[in-house]
Amino acid sequence: MGSLMDELRGYGNIRSKSGFNFVTINPPADDTELLARLNVSPDQCVICDLYWAYEGRLLFVSISCLGPNNPLVSYHQNQSAEHKDNFYVSTNVCPITLGSIEKALIYISKWILDHEDIFTSILEKNYIITREDIFRADKS
Repeated sequence: MGSLMDELRGYGNIRSKSGFNFVTINPPADDTELLARLNVSPDQCVICDLYWAYEGRLLFVSISCLGPNNPLVSYHQNQSAEHKDNFYVSTNVCPITLGSIEKALIYISKWILDHEDIFTSILEKNYIITREDIFRADKS
């Protein structure tokens, strides 16, 4: 088996922001070159899913700002998936940008460090980390 970075590279071009390495599945609003090629406007970037190499694991993170919703950050384990750790971030702040991704990864990384007991245990259900909009207030 190759390295974690080789595995991450298999999902696309690796981006680095604040020392975090990740691959976006959906382009963020400030990826203007790609958006132009796809004929997509920045305001249509309301979901950004990504794979993130962190602490020896490949994590899946989904950031969404679909319509008025209830902001939250949650953690879920999918025990049958190759990469079982999943984070979901819901916000009322649109569109999703690289800055949004950076803020989410900083927030989640701090949560992982502070809650290693939860992160390393087997969870049977979703774990709600916060119901606050982490993009509205400075939570980093």
